[in-house]
Amino acid sequence: MVKYCAVIMAGSRGELDPVARAAGTSHKCLVPVVGTPMLTRVLETVASSDHINRVVICGDASLQDVPSVGKRIRCGVFDFLEAAESPAASACRAFDKFKDALPLLIVTADHPLLDHEMIDYFCTNSCDRSDVFVGVARADLVSRNYPRSNRTRLRF
Repeated sequence: MVKYCAVIMAGSRGELDPVARAAGTSHKCLVPVVGTPMLTRVLETVASSDHINRVVICGDASLQDVPSVGKRIRCGVFDFLEAAESPAASACRAFDKFKDALPLLIVTADHPLLDHEMIDYFCTNSCDRSDVFVGVARADLVSRNYPRSNRTRLRF
């Protein structure tokens, strides 16, 4: 089985993020969902996947002050990578920094519905097909499974 290095994109839009502002947090990914911050949910899901052998948190240094995150970075459970000026630039930075750990699975930290089934499907269906593989879900599947979710929809 191919093992992935998971890069959790935990950047911040600062005061511009309405979700973080409404919740009184510095980052959207720190907003609790049923009492647990989204970042914690994503980290626990990714770290416990059989497909993942390394976890990197990509964000600003203040995330290391979050007790559930900082302790695991200091203990070497997770790696930390300073975010760049945009999500795309941060992904490029992760590719450059973790070339030795390819393939990378890049997920956002504000994805509290991420589960093992999604990771398993992606990892077992993508590793030998191309250099870059992007996981998207059909709008009808998202609407059927999460009827109250308001998501961005792209036409291909």
